[in-house]
Amino acid sequence: MHPRRKPSKGVLATREQAGPMRCPEYLKWLRGCQCWACGANAGRMEAAHYRGSDVPAEDRGGIGLKPADCWAVPLCPECHRMQHAEGHEAFDRRAGARMRDAAAASWSHWLYHTEAGRRWRERHG
Repeated sequence: MHPRRKPSKGVLATREQAGPMRCPEYLKWLRGCQCWACGANAGRMEAAHYRGSDVPAEDRGGIGLKPADCWAVPLCPECHRMQHAEGHEAFDRRAGARMRDAAAASWSHWLYHTEAGRRWRERHG
């Protein structure tokens, strides 16, 4: 067996490579959106990765490894800190919605309604 290795920054991982899928183009787009939790538009958003147990096994991160980028939502720095401090369930209650659902909707919107998403679909099927 080959040891698991983390893909280089800026390189897309495929299912054949070690680790969850990475999509720098998606994260760049996501950081330009408003905060999912509080609606803030000012400043730079951060890509917050949903880490719930209901994420498919092939998309989960691990120790020192984030989940697949398709499970990220835009959060302002303050909300991102709260999300890590409170955990997903408490943070979802505070936001009044499920982060998992927001991540799926954001990924789908980017994938099917942006030029970058169209190009990504062409490259990755």
